[in-house]
Amino acid sequence: MSHSKAVSLLKLLAVFFLILTFVNVSAFGQHLRILNTFTGPNGDQPFGPLVQDAQGNFYGVTAFGGVGGNAGVVFKLTHSGGGWSETVLHSFTGESDGGGPVAPLAIDKAGNVYGAASFGGVGTNGGAIFELSPSASGWTETILYNFVPGSGSAGPGGVVFDAAGNLWGTVGIATGGFGGVFELSPVSGGNWSYSLVHTFTGSEHDGSFPYSPLVIDKHGVIYGVTEQGGSADKGTVYALTPSSTGWNESVIYSFQDGTDGADPFGGVTVGAPGTLYGTTLLGGTNSLGTAFELTLSGGQWTEQVIYSFGSAGDAINPAGPLSIDRSGNMFGATQFGGAYDRGAVFELTPSRGSWSEKVVYSFAVPLNLNGVTAVLPDRSDNLYGVGPGGARDGIVFEIVP
Repeated sequence: MSHSKAVSLLKLLAVFFLILTFVNVSAFGQHLRILNTFTGPNGDQPFGPLVQDAQGNFYGVTAFGGVGGNAGVVFKLTHSGGGWSETVLHSFTGESDGGGPVAPLAIDKAGNVYGAASFGGVGTNGGAIFELSPSASGWTETILYNFVPGSGSAGPGGVVFDAAGNLWGTVGIATGGFGGVFELSPVSGGNWSYSLVHTFTGSEHDGSFPYSPLVIDKHGVIYGVTEQGGSADKGTVYALTPSSTGWNESVIYSFQDGTDGADPFGGVTVGAPGTLYGTTLLGGTNSLGTAFELTLSGGQWTEQVIYSFGSAGDAINPAGPLSIDRSGNMFGATQFGGAYDRGAVFELTPSRGSWSEKVVYSFAVPLNLNGVTAVLPDRSDNLYGVGPGGARDGIVFEIVP
């Protein structure tokens, strides 16, 4: 099919998109199915990765929309019959309950949902950590911690649980101005204790601005990235290691803005023991981003670029995390590139010590989904994600092989 015919077909599909909840669009042998359309009251501009519970339900956030404040929502998608139904768990007002929720969310064994609001909070407007608890009458929000600008930290990112039930996250503003890593620990009476575990200095021996989410390996070591800082001021990968005296932070790699990559934004993903994977927005052979591997051996970490983005029609400028399926293949999304330069979903496949890349889906008119940052694979090799834009205020989508 020619490019002009493909665009004409997609324009025709846009008419059906406005009428139907579910649409199938074919590209490069893949099919994109729209699971949910945001229209404002149920959310506006979804961002960040989805999370999935043990029952297969998806949870996510939108930066805007909702009822009462246009300050975002937390939503849940439940599979029912041949389709999906959305439930808005909470509409933020931007005031004491927070606003501008950011991903990722975290879910505990009881089904409670935890997350971070980037602004609002009780009398602070520095953001908050919240819990949403289900009941027979709906969902109830509880604020676990309010951030206070000018006296500690503000601007939290997404949260993740460790094995002991503590919540971990990052803040873009902390004492010194370069961000930090925090821990929230449950204490008696349903309260939570806040601790700023590490404050970044912005020096060449440390990172700065850790906006991306954290990951925790089976030994309790915490990993993350900073968008700036390090020896070349092009970002770092860092580790926080527990010890008898607290937490020790170390930069395990500083990007040099060459073929090794620059400006990591998506965090890292834990692979096999002693292995981390991630992406950089820039750098690489074509200066259009990389996928990289960090390997631990003899107490030292070594970086290897497993793919440089940027060939004709390729995905470019990845700004989100990688997801790994059961076979060891990795999936991600890019802001730009693909067949129509509107972003793409890519797959990285290992083979005999090297990796091959292919674009599995290119976003096109009318979806206009510049802003997809991540996709989540299921056991059947379907991929799920969210994208701002589209015919309305964003969608949740499924890509089927």
